[in-house]
Amino acid sequence: MLQSPVLSEKEKPILTLGDIKIGSGVTEHIDTKQIKHSIRTNLIKSNKIRFIDNENTKALEREIDYQNSNEYIDKTTAKKRGKFVSPDYILNGRISAIKKENGSIIDNYYLLTLNLTDIKTRMIVWSEEKEIRKSLEK
Repeated sequence: MLQSPVLSEKEKPILTLGDIKIGSGVTEHIDTKQIKHSIRTNLIKSNKIRFIDNENTKALEREIDYQNSNEYIDKTTAKKRGKFVSPDYILNGRISAIKKENGSIIDNYYLLTLNLTDIKTRMIVWSEEKEIRKSLEK
């Protein structure tokens, strides 16, 4: 995604993470929140993308309200309302699984599909799939 011409057109595009949904065929628990955090961490470490913290929006709103309503807070340092930045793109995904048994070996195939959508145009501007195979012996 970092090499995509779409992202290189903007200087440090701003992304937000949407849902990573679990598709049919997945019988075990998959921690999609951890997958999202890992993707976000690696993209931030690239220093080419900025992220909006959607998970903590309510807490951030409460903090701004607190700063602006508390008489003990220095009003020159209190953060103002209406200064949140809007994202350029949203990154969503889906995980699907296929289970195949061949004698004493069980193969679990997981397919993670990610889509980057331009919020202004609603166009999917980048998409990628990553297949993961996990084999177990009975």
